[in-house]
Amino acid sequence: MADSSEQLQLIKYLLLQITIGPAIICDCFVFIYFIRHWRKEILKSPQNHAIFCLLLLSFIEKITDATFLLYYLRWSVVLQQTNIFCAMWNWCACSILCMTLYVLAWCCIERHLFVFNTQLMKKQWCLILFHYIPLTICLLYPPLFYFVNIFFPTTCISSWDYTLILCGGPCYSFSDPLLGSLDWLIHAATPTFIVILLNFLLFCRVIWQKIKRQQPVQWNRQRRMIIQLVFISTAVLICVFPAVIVGVIQSLGSPNFLFDIQFNYFYYIIYLIDELLPFTIVSSLPKMHKEWRHWIHRVKRYFHSRIRVEPGLSMTIQHGNVIAGATARECYKCTACPKPFKGNEAGVPKVTVDANNYCKKTILPVVNTESRDDGGTDCKPADKYTFCCKGDLCNGATTGTWSAKLLVAVASLFFVVQYFH
Repeated sequence: MADSSEQLQLIKYLLLQITIGPAIICDCFVFIYFIRHWRKEILKSPQNHAIFCLLLLSFIEKITDATFLLYYLRWSVVLQQTNIFCAMWNWCACSILCMTLYVLAWCCIERHLFVFNTQLMKKQWCLILFHYIPLTICLLYPPLFYFVNIFFPTTCISSWDYTLILCGGPCYSFSDPLLGSLDWLIHAATPTFIVILLNFLLFCRVIWQKIKRQQPVQWNRQRRMIIQLVFISTAVLICVFPAVIVGVIQSLGSPNFLFDIQFNYFYYIIYLIDELLPFTIVSSLPKMHKEWRHWIHRVKRYFHSRIRVEPGLSMTIQHGNVIAGATARECYKCTACPKPFKGNEAGVPKVTVDANNYCKKTILPVVNTESRDDGGTDCKPADKYTFCCKGDLCNGATTGTWSAKLLVAVASLFFVVQYFH
């Protein structure tokens, strides 16, 4: 029995470890997208404020709650075996989940206003009353509630178990049936059912106006908001709905109903919300696909500009320098070459060399200059400041720089992963 539980815990660890990395990378891409289009996507688009808040909450969850869970799944003990850490972990986990559900529920409500009352929501007082104030309440109420009841409980005394997930949970959840039930019903079940109901009503209203009343909605303008809401709501409901249904039944009088399944499976599925959320947001942003293609093209262009190797030719490494097995036709020739060297500056001549000759590049670190010339037939890189290559104008760029940077980045990532392990 112990072996099966350890295998199950290992599977949970691997699934979370595999998904959290791509999710954080996707978070960064979406953050960059919003920053690059800050004025259009944030300042001039209040309907995106809730989406941005969900993305920010998802990112905070991954670097706090999910990281603590990874450590627990790996070592079967919490990261810091102290009462303050257990309280902080519970506060973060409960607050972020509740804020996510509340913000999503309000996003469903205000989507009706933005889609069907567009002109009304352009008024400043309507934005303050129906957008900024509710969104602020959704972000402030959950942390305050859980801060009071976790750090300063009035009906129980916290007793943390460092060998359990979340150190066993806040004491009121099992010692105060009334508060524990209200917490689950109000902070998890209510927003979940609001999301289900309002998504269904939004679909019905769109169909009603397009077919029955013959008053078509401006679909081209509102399609993106509806798609965003449907994608995000579907991802959240898939992860939360099973735990909510079982939790409601347990709160209403059957505390042992599917207890093992809830504790071993449904509670962990909730963590997939923040892993899926950035990808659902990306899928609802049509311009993100163009942004990604643009970034990939820029990365390819950067590496192509940093190293010149004729296609189809083999490469070897000698003393840390790249040597391409190609026939050089021309080499750059200059002393105290311009920096950064692009090859098209005025005063940078080219010299024609023999088919068996190398092109040579020498770095003079003392005076911080570079020189380029014909390396002859016996060019040998005796140190890390001399580069020899065979290829047309191959001594233009520093071929070892980007490899070193990539090596350092991979090594740094490896040590970070090992640290969290």
